[in-house]
Amino acid sequence: MVDIAVNVQFSFVRGGVFICFLQDITERKRVEVEHAAIIASALEGFFLSDREGRLIEVNDAYCRMSGYSRAELLTRRVAELEAEDTVQDIQQRTVKIIAQGHDQFESRHRRQDGSTFDIAVSVQFSSMRGGVLICFLQDITERKRAVTVLHEAKAAAEAASLAKSRFLANMSHEIRTPMNAIIGFSQLLLREAERSGRCQPEYVATILRSGEHLLSIINDILEMARIESGRVTLNPAPFDIYRLLEDLERMFSLRAQTKQLHFQVEQQGEVPRYVLADETKLRQVLINLLGNAVKFTPNGGAITLRVRSEPEPDGALRLHAEVEDTGVGIAPEDVPHLFEPFFQTHDGQHISGGTGLGLPISREFVRLMDGKFEVTSQVGVGSTFRFDVRVSRAQATAAGAERLSAHRSLRLQPGQPACRVLVVDDQPENLQLLTLLLAPVGFEIRTAADGADAVAQSQEWAPHLVLMDLRMPGMDGYEATRRLRAAHGTEVKIIALSAGQMLTLVEQAATHDERLGRLLRQLVKRFDHDTLQELLAAHTPNL
Repeated sequence: MVDIAVNVQFSFVRGGVFICFLQDITERKRVEVEHAAIIASALEGFFLSDREGRLIEVNDAYCRMSGYSRAELLTRRVAELEAEDTVQDIQQRTVKIIAQGHDQFESRHRRQDGSTFDIAVSVQFSSMRGGVLICFLQDITERKRAVTVLHEAKAAAEAASLAKSRFLANMSHEIRTPMNAIIGFSQLLLREAERSGRCQPEYVATILRSGEHLLSIINDILEMARIESGRVTLNPAPFDIYRLLEDLERMFSLRAQTKQLHFQVEQQGEVPRYVLADETKLRQVLINLLGNAVKFTPNGGAITLRVRSEPEPDGALRLHAEVEDTGVGIAPEDVPHLFEPFFQTHDGQHISGGTGLGLPISREFVRLMDGKFEVTSQVGVGSTFRFDVRVSRAQATAAGAERLSAHRSLRLQPGQPACRVLVVDDQPENLQLLTLLLAPVGFEIRTAADGADAVAQSQEWAPHLVLMDLRMPGMDGYEATRRLRAAHGTEVKIIALSAGQMLTLVEQAATHDERLGRLLRQLVKRFDHDTLQELLAAHTPNL
């Protein structure tokens, strides 16, 4: 049995005959049946529609998607299935498909029960049957739902991150404010006690050490949060590495003496004196490592800081540093976890102080400076922490002048013009502390409790320098600063003193003035009398 296509014509010849032309279409029919079976059993939806959108053919997959029977669908138009597109939208799209021959797009159809489902449509135009649109449809409802869930989760995570940042900023402000008062007044008491001898300096020194320790913990937590949020950047500037090492030697020699430790700093080979790098972060890494060495080395032990450099192929330098101690050592199973936030070794848990953040912060700083960390340790023998960072040579003149002596007291000289300082803060204790710190210098001082008061006093009094708290009720420090700048331009110097917001301002300041950025970084981590005086000196040349 064969399938044939018959073309018949009638002719009057021979009294009338039928002329028949027959074509064997068995193979074509077989292929059509196979194609129809494939389309019918396909997992993707399929339908044919004419130019007016009437459905001509539809497969079982689309019937399952839509919930309609095949007979119901063949009585409908595409516009009746669309959940969002209008008849005009569909007509415009049809004209476009006919013109270019094909198209791909996403749409939404409505099921028989009224619910909707998302589809990805691939359509081609064919001239057969007077022109039809061949449409293949894939149900992408679950994919779209997953994308929506992902976007919502991302938005929730971003909102949580923002909330965390706001919380940390608030925590920074709320905790640092009283801590700064404790430390500041302790410094004043200690200086007065040392001069008068009317109270026991060691009592005040204990308060000061406790406040500084608590503040260092807060700073570590906030620094780690900034690292996790990707907001830590490098601020390279020329500096004197010899002076850095001398500062560290002075700082830790005193700590080492209290435990009868032998502490020394060694420079191996030629180390350039002036380099270009982020001094603040390099200093913090070395302080963290030396602090741990002092903490975990028993009385009578030894600690050595070694520094060397080697040239890089491109002309830069690789600065190597290691801190070796004869301390308690680290168990082999603890070494892989040393750089995990909040991790503490067994011995570390029995020694008071610390957050378990020093080493993670140090590693991130070293990574930021294109370096890496190595640790070797043996229990009962000691540990060695090594790291390297990439630096460049710098000129001596670019490294800046020497820092003020830690014990230098700033004071206006007789005959010099008056220097008016306006202190703005909503906390009475901060106003009192800053007034007590600045009065001995010889400044003329006024105070304001909010931004509006500061603007009003500035119009009347025209201060040379403003110490501005940024977080205040009513008019905050940002708005007050904008108004002061508009009224006085750059004639008035403004220093932000709000711990919760200064970290960002510090990085901005450092790009314009490295020394100012360094001083602000010190001040934001610890409200220090000497650092405040040095910062004032940077803004008041008469000192």
